[in-house]
Amino acid sequence: MKFKLPNSALVNKIIPRKKFLEKTGGTKIKQDFEKIEKIVWSYNLSPKTVNISGTEKVEEIQIFTIILKVEEIPKKAIEIMVKLIPYPILFVVEFGEKKIFSIFCKENQKFYYSDWNEKKSFDFFGNNLEEVYQNLVISFLEIRGKNFEESLKIQSRINTLRREIKSLENKIRREKQFKYKVELNRKLINLKNELKKIEGS
Repeated sequence: MKFKLPNSALVNKIIPRKKFLEKTGGTKIKQDFEKIEKIVWSYNLSPKTVNISGTEKVEEIQIFTIILKVEEIPKKAIEIMVKLIPYPILFVVEFGEKKIFSIFCKENQKFYYSDWNEKKSFDFFGNNLEEVYQNLVISFLEIRGKNFEESLKIQSRINTLRREIKSLENKIRREKQFKYKVELNRKLINLKNELKKIEGS
C-alpha cells in the first residue's frame, strides 16, 4: 500500500521471517509466523527521510506491510516485531484485496487494530516525529480529546463502559428476582447514559 510520503522514506525491502524467529521461541509464535507469506519494510520515517525532527521518545517511525497466507491476523507475530524493533511501527496487514491496520501504543501498552477494509486516513504531519506517532495512534481511537493523553483516557473509559454494560446485561438475563433486576437495570441505564454522553461529545 502506498502512502503520501516522500520517495526518500520508501524502503520496500523484504525482511525474512527467520530474522524474527531466530530471536524468539515457542510453537504458537512460530505457527503465527507461518500465516505470513512475507514481511515488507515499506517506509522509514526519520529526520533524514521526511525532514521532521525526532525526539528522545520517538526517533523514527516504521511502516511494515504483512502479506498473509490466510485471513487471520498474526497478533503474536506482530507482538514479537514490536518487542524486537525499538521504534513505533504502523502495520498494514493484507490478505488478497482485504487489509487492516495496527499500531502499538507505548503509553498504555495496548495494540489497536482497525476492522478489515475499514477506511482510514493517516496524518504524517507534526512538529516532530513524536507528534506524528501520536496522530497515528489517535486515528485508531473513536474520539479525539484536547490532547493525546486525554484521547487515550476517553477511549479507555469507553472500553470500560462497554465491558461493564455487557456484564450487567448478562447478569440481568440470569437474575430471577425482580427487585435485583430493577437495581441492575438502574445501574445499566446510568452506564448507557454516560456512554451516550461521551460518544455524543
